[in-house]
Amino acid sequence: MEDVLVQFYRGQFRCSLGYLRDLHGWQGQYDKLESNHLYIQWLFPNYFQSQFNSTAPLLSKPGARVFRSDAEIAGKYIQSYQLFLDFLGLRLVDDKTGEIGRIPNGRTRLYEALVLRHHNHLRIRRVLASLAVTGFERYMAPLVNHLRWEILGISPREKSQAHPSVRRRMAAYVRTMLPGREKPILRPLRNIPSALETWDKYVDGNPHNYSKNTRASEEDRVESVFFGRTGQEFTGGSPEELELESERAEKRLQSTETCCTSCARLLMIH
Repeated sequence: MEDVLVQFYRGQFRCSLGYLRDLHGWQGQYDKLESNHLYIQWLFPNYFQSQFNSTAPLLSKPGARVFRSDAEIAGKYIQSYQLFLDFLGLRLVDDKTGEIGRIPNGRTRLYEALVLRHHNHLRIRRVLASLAVTGFERYMAPLVNHLRWEILGISPREKSQAHPSVRRRMAAYVRTMLPGREKPILRPLRNIPSALETWDKYVDGNPHNYSKNTRASEEDRVESVFFGRTGQEFTGGSPEELELESERAEKRLQSTETCCTSCARLLMIH
């Protein structure tokens, strides 16, 4: 018999909350998404039993293969991801790289969802574990990297340098302090272990941490058909490769940083 989660994503099975299309219709209904604890297991299946919904089905290995190889399911899965990001105050900027940004007025949503509602930290863990086995592993690091910036105000590249240069410190100052630039909103989470410290273990390049937190095998790391690379393992998860990807993303900021560095120095002087 076909995996019930596959049937659900194909619109052939109705869970207690409705069909997949009904749950996708909840986008923007933040109070509903906040208070209901059943939908997240249906939208983001993985290999872990839910602590809050013991009746939710587990994704099977054959089911995970279908999620990775079925283009229609992959498209619907991205819709689910966009719904969850919107709930957090975020958006998927690039569906090929997984780059994350804020929605308009995302500061308020981020604060409400992650500073005032700590149970959403567990939901992020479920989503990360689901991305790992459904063919969207490349989405994991961009999500954690953006949350790191929202908490610490630094990029992955800055984090990797134990003794950042003056230029790097200045760049960080420009990004986080100058008027007109977005500023990190999740700083209250800096000392909460259930937040960044836990999410980092999904993408830190440590095989033990990755396996423990996702239960993903080598087979599970095959990319989704959505990326046109079915049958190939995702290989962009090492710290070095993630840093290179981060460098490419940061090129968008270089012209702004160059123009603003002198202004930042003047501000520091005065």
